[in-house]
Amino acid sequence: MLQRTFGLYRDATVLFNVLQALDSIGYPQESVLMRAYELLKSVKMLHRISFIAENLSGGEKQRVVLARQLARDPILLPANEPTGTLDAKTAMVVHETLKNFKNTMIVTSHFPEVIRELTENALWIERGEVFAYGDSHSVIEDFEREVGKIERKGARKQERKPKIRAKNCKKYYYTSKGVVKAVDGVSFTVHEGEIFCILGRSGAGKTSLARIMCGIDEASEGSVEIMVGDEWKDVSDRSNRVKYELYKRIVMLHQEYALYSGTVSANLTSAIGVGMPSELGKLKAKFVLEGLGFSPSEAEEILQKSVDKLSVGQRHRVAPAQVFMKGPEVAILDEPTGTIDAITKKSIADSIVFARNNHHT
Repeated sequence: MLQRTFGLYRDATVLFNVLQALDSIGYPQESVLMRAYELLKSVKMLHRISFIAENLSGGEKQRVVLARQLARDPILLPANEPTGTLDAKTAMVVHETLKNFKNTMIVTSHFPEVIRELTENALWIERGEVFAYGDSHSVIEDFEREVGKIERKGARKQERKPKIRAKNCKKYYYTSKGVVKAVDGVSFTVHEGEIFCILGRSGAGKTSLARIMCGIDEASEGSVEIMVGDEWKDVSDRSNRVKYELYKRIVMLHQEYALYSGTVSANLTSAIGVGMPSELGKLKAKFVLEGLGFSPSEAEEILQKSVDKLSVGQRHRVAPAQVFMKGPEVAILDEPTGTIDAITKKSIADSIVFARNNHHT
């Protein structure tokens, strides 16, 4: 693993990048999808499985590179500053994966906590010469006494970039009884990775605003924009290119759950076009359902069930699973826990936090 070098096929998906690494070592074809799933799960990248590598963040690329290297099952893994450019939270994910590597690993780093966490013995060099050599704990203690503690960038709360911005947004309906002001001059900013709440009484305009944010309805005045790459895109732009870009990035969960007839498995894969092999789609669906509070055995069972056989509580969890299966950059959830019991509410709330920790907004 070379620092700051992302040896990925930039125009190919995350899945293709890992499958290519497995193909290069002749991994058995009957097991290759399962192995790719396990590798991407270990680096917490299942939610980006169908994304083009070029569109990933630096930290996400680093994790896909790690999955590719582990796919080759090396007898020796030299990792040059494997988490040097990552924030503290993402570094922890990479560390956990590296700690599960069973063969020989050589780690270089100028962060003492990386060496302390990942290694057993350490070699401290200065100007190309050996300064100290021994067990990692002792060497790091000497290093910190001599050099001082080195803090990782991003250990403190990082500034997050704006992802959505509304400017003087209005939505008026004209009826025989006059003008209904559903949304009247609303402005706000939502940042990357933020869980943002639109709060109000019944009829306050929450759903009207949500529908404008995801491009279903147009604002009467003002605008709502989303950051796509390095550009702001107006969600009311009806050009085909912008509509396609926003379709991939924003998914809305409506109050009236849009579940299709058929099995839960179909609802979470083929019916919503998740863009991955069916076997892998089912594995991801099981993973998402477990994140929504189903046990592994319950998730396995419910995937085979017909939607019309689900209880109300089960429907409440399968519907947001559709949203999270698509891995959107922005998930707009309209009353996701409106009428359900406290236990199911907690499962859905936990899944929203889980999604945020995996870089959704």
